Order: sequence, then structure tokens, then C-alpha cells
Amino acid sequence: MKHAKRFLAMLLALCLLLGLCACAGTNDEPKNSDTPSEATGQDEPNTSAPDNSEIPLEKTVALILQPGGLGDEGWNDASWAGLQRMMKERGIGGITVETSATADTEFFIRELAEKGYGVIYCLDTSVIPTCMQVSSDYPDSIFVYPAKLSLDANVGNTYWMWYQLNEIGFMAGVVAAFVATDGNEIVDYAGQNPGCKLGCIFGADGAGFYRYADGFAHGAKWVNPDAEIVYDYTAGYTDTANCQTIAENMIKNNQCDVVWTCCGTAGYGGLQACRLNGALGIGVDSNQDMVEEGYVITSGMRMMDHDIEFVIDKWLAGTLEGSNDMFDLASGSVGITDMSVIEKHVTNKENFERLKAKVAELGARITRDYEGRDLLLVSILKGSVVFM
Repeated sequence: MKHAKRFLAMLLALCLLLGLCACAGTNDEPKNSDTPSEATGQDEPNTSAPDNSEIPLEKTVALILQPGGLGDEGWNDASWAGLQRMMKERGIGGITVETSATADTEFFIRELAEKGYGVIYCLDTSVIPTCMQVSSDYPDSIFVYPAKLSLDANVGNTYWMWYQLNEIGFMAGVVAAFVATDGNEIVDYAGQNPGCKLGCIFGADGAGFYRYADGFAHGAKWVNPDAEIVYDYTAGYTDTANCQTIAENMIKNNQCDVVWTCCGTAGYGGLQACRLNGALGIGVDSNQDMVEEGYVITSGMRMMDHDIEFVIDKWLAGTLEGSNDMFDLASGSVGITDMSVIEKHVTNKENFERLKAKVAELGARITRDYEGRDLLLVSILKGSVVFM
């Protein structure tokens, strides 16, 4: 019986290890991105990563991707692009890995830490609780999470990135409510319903999305106090068909003029629904303005490529552990696009110039130093946003 148990354990470990290698490659053979240069919508990503074969694992970053993997033109692609640049410029190693629904998550994370990767950078929020459980067992690895629910200082070998998601939501809400308000239309082929009705589609019902939602609502109400907002959830980040159905319902039955598809790659279905049903969409995570050109006004962005560079530089300098950094509009880590893509399709130039002026005005007020700013957005857990 003892030998049988040992054999089964070894077999399980071998299967999981083979699955890990199939997803990411080994340190000798890292997984390369085959996505086109437009993938992140920010700086151009490389289509191949430098050779890792001579780089020790303690100088290598293991990037755990969000479901959907590379090619999402958002969260994953932008992070991988930033990691690739650091691999070339700083001489570090890097791999991308994806968890499997059939794998034992704890074993998967422990396998990475056991191998000795210097940084385990977790984009997959569903894996974060497991990382938190095992991180204390591997003090030589630093676990990085691009999400944070408190402003407490980072401790030990964990580093939480505090993103002001409410500021992204606020700016997206400003744009959405402006173009949906009667008389403010910027194109004559979409968003013509009376009133100001908006839709938000989120990936899950959770604290991060509460902050997005509250920021969006405050931005919309700042522009139009009568704005009405419909919320729904895709319960995941990859089901484009489900998102398309939700968006179509918002547009057809709720008369929403603008839909923010804040739900990963599933959002492509929602943006397509906007094009097919005469509404306007807003992308998420990186520049998705070209996804359905002429029907996407702007995109709410987290500059993941630049932020991962920031984190890696602090790691290499030995100053990452214990630091507590804010990733917000003022630091250039969040924001919206310049709307240059939709500008080519604008039929009412005067309204569009008014929109850009409104965005610039409110963006400047948010990014003022805390001591002097007259508009302060504070988000705590369920996203309460306070104006001062």
C-alpha cells in the first residue's frame, strides 16, 4: 500500500509537471508570444522572448496568466510585453504559465516555488488565495499580486499592487454619460436613444468590480445626474457569447447607448453586440479601441507593461519587499485612451471637442497632489467613492 501511494503521488506530480511545461515551457524553453504588435495597444510587444537557458531561476519571473491566456489584447498581453522588455534590458528570465481546471492549484503553485523562481507574479485572481497560503513556506520567492484591498504595508515576501480602479471607472463613466446624454452625440450611427442609459458588464461579483462600478457611477452622475446604469456579470472572463447576449439585452431592452465591457476577453462579444445593435462600447485593461473600430469610444486601462517593469526594477534593486506603492492616474498607471480611433469616425466635431475638454479637466483635477486636489476618490472594499 505504501508503494502504491508513493507511485500515485509520483504519477500525479509527473502529470502536473508535464501540464505546466506544456503551458509555459521550461526555463530552457520559455513560452513565446505569437500575438501581433497591436496586442497591447500600448508599446509594441516582442514576438519572441530572449533565451533563458543560462539564467538561474532565482533571477526568473514566472507570470501566471489570467484565464484566456496570451492573445487577449489586454491584461495578459500587456504584462507579457513588459516582462519581455525587462528580459532583454535587465537580463532576467521569464516564463508564462496557466493554471488548469483539472490541476491541484496548491501543487501547481508549490511546484513553481519549489523550483526557485525569484518572482511569482500572479495575474490570475482566482489563484491568489492559494499563493497567500503557501507563500510563507517559500521565503526566497516574492509573490506579486496586481490587486489590493487595503493600504496596509506589504510584509514578508508578498507585494500587493494598489490600483485605483475607481479612477479608471470614473473616467470611463464621464465619457459614457457625456455621449449618451441627449444632444451630446458624437456619431450619427450609434447611441441615439433618449435619456442617458448605460450598461456595465463585469467578470465577477467582487470587491475589485465594486470599485470599478462605483467609480463609473460617480463619473456618470458627475456629468449627468439623471444617468441610469444597468449592471450584469459574465461569471468569467472568456465566454464571448454570454457577454454578447448580456450586451444585446442591455441595448435592446434597456436602451443603453453605451456599454462598458469590463470582463476580460469575454468583452469582445459585448463590443461586437454594440456594433451590431447601434450602441457604443468601452474597452478594458489596455487599448481595445480598434476591436470594433468606430464603435469603441475609449478603453479603461491599467498600464500593466510599464507597471511590471516598475516592480521588476524594485525587485532587482532589493527594495520591493515591504514597499507600498500606489498605481493611479497621477502615476500614469491607470487611465483611458486618447480616443484617437473613434475621432476618425466622429460626425459631430463640436461635441467631441467638448468631450475631450471635459476628460482633460477632470483628469487634471484627479491627478493633482493629494494636499491640493479638490476632487479625491477613495475606494475601500465595496468601493465607496467620496468627493471632497
